[in-house]
Order: sequence, then structure tokens, then C-alpha cells
Amino acid sequence: MKLLLVGATTRPHGLSGALVLLAYHPESDLWSAPGQCTLYVLPAGIPYKDAQGRPRDLIEVDGAHAFEHWSVERPAPDRWTLQLNGVTGRTGAEAWTKRLLAIQSSEVDPPGTDEFLFYEVPGWQVFTTGGELVGEVVRAIHTHVDLFEVRPVGGGPTFFIPVIAEVVKTIDRHEGRIVIDPIEGLVP
Repeated sequence: MKLLLVGATTRPHGLSGALVLLAYHPESDLWSAPGQCTLYVLPAGIPYKDAQGRPRDLIEVDGAHAFEHWSVERPAPDRWTLQLNGVTGRTGAEAWTKRLLAIQSSEVDPPGTDEFLFYEVPGWQVFTTGGELVGEVVRAIHTHVDLFEVRPVGGGPTFFIPVIAEVVKTIDRHEGRIVIDPIEGLVP
């Protein structure tokens, strides 16, 4: 089972056992229609797979709802309330704070031709529009601007490429190839 991270629990909400969830991509269809796939909260402090690669016990989510208690002056579209299967009371919820929320990758629609999933890109080769190999992607990072961390071909410290149209010209998922038009100073 390959899991994709979709959010994180932050703190208990109320006395019923609910938690506040920070959704990584609140615009996703996952949040507009919760319950159409199984969400899991990963146990803290241990890998979710054992030594043989089998999933450890994961707790399922009973429901996720838009967080309605934020003020109009401070909207929070990325905050949701989350009810976990079998978790009741504030003390029960406290045991599940600061955890990662995941979904099985098989439940996600395949990406479009100009899209990618973050777990796919490590190992992809990065070329310039002139055909020069500049490095290999180490990881993708989601911030206010998505980034590829790249290990240069000639060695040395990694550098970051912003995933924006001005820099990233093509992404070929089948070939594991990214073509960039680097701005001055981007590539060491």
C-alpha cells in the first residue's frame, strides 16, 4: 500500500474527540466530497510499515468537515474538523494530534499530462532547453511555490528549482525527465 500525505492533525476540537486538520491542498476534490475514499492517520514515532513491508495498524477517518468557526476577517479554507474511528473525548483526540493524514495512491485520479505527484519525481533527470543534463531531482517540496530539490551532476550542494511556467518548460512523467529554462544564477 502506497500512501500519499494529504494533511496533518494539529489539535483537539471541542470535547467530542474531533481534531483540527490542516489540509495540504484544500482545493482538492478530496475535501469537497469526504468519505468517497479512505483516509488514514499515521501512527506517531514509528514507520507505518513493518520490516516485511506490511502496513501497521492505521486508524480510519469517520468524517471530515469544513471548519466553520473561523472569523470572516480570518478565513481558514485549509482547516477542517476530523472525526477518527473509535476516538471519543478530548483526551482521546489529544493522543492523535500532530499526526500525518494519508490516502492510498490508488484512490487518486491519475495526473494529467502537465501534472505530477510529488512522490514520483525523486530520481527524475533535469535538463536545460539546450539539452544539457544539470542534475537529478532529490525531492519535491510544497510551499507557496512548489520546488524541486536537485542534486547537480558535478556534485556539490543541492539547489532548488521553482515549479513555475517561466522555468519548468516540460515534465515528461513517462521518461522521468524535466526540461527547464534556467534563469540566471539558478543552476550552480
